[in-house]
This record gives sequence, structure tokens and C-alpha cells, in this order.
Amino acid sequence: MRPVVSLLARSTLAAIRASLQETGQARCELVELRVDADGWRALARQAARELGRSVATGKTEDEVVARLRDWPQNDEERSITLDRMRRTISVMQHHKPLE
Repeated sequence: MRPVVSLLARSTLAAIRASLQETGQARCELVELRVDADGWRALARQAARELGRSVATGKTEDEVVARLRDWPQNDEERSITLDRMRRTISVMQHHKPLE
């Protein structure tokens, strides 16, 4: 008999899978977790398996994170990564330094 997977876990799994597919990573602040940190990391590993990819997961003081080990894998993923880097640099260039 298969264990019953809660709707909450299924929605969390879907969100993690979508983020991994779109950006190669997923993260959630601990205060926003809808499942416990170990459960979130297990769901991230499951999402990566479903995508046929390898993932590294971790936990800091503030958040849980997952990163596909082989991202970027193709030209589309490289383009996504470069676009994210360009946006980050643009924001940093327009941000006033702390005094």
C-alpha cells in the first residue's frame, strides 16, 4: 500500500519542481515553510529524481535550498542563467551603497 501524500506536500513538491525546472534552484525561508525542513529537502530530492537530475540540498539559519548539480545543462538553461546574472548586476548598479 502506498503512503498517502498530503495535498500540502504535493503542492510543495510541485512548486519545488517548477522552480528547479525554471531556474535550476529552489529555496524557501524557514518561516515560510509549509512542511518541516527535512521534509522540504526530501521533496526537493524527489522533484529532482522526477526530472532525472541530481540535486544538492541544504539548510541555513534562515532557509532551505536545493540546486541542480548539472545546471546549466543546455543552451536554454545557460541563457536563463545569463539573464538572471544580468538582472542582478543591473539591480546592483542602481543600488546606492550603504554609508
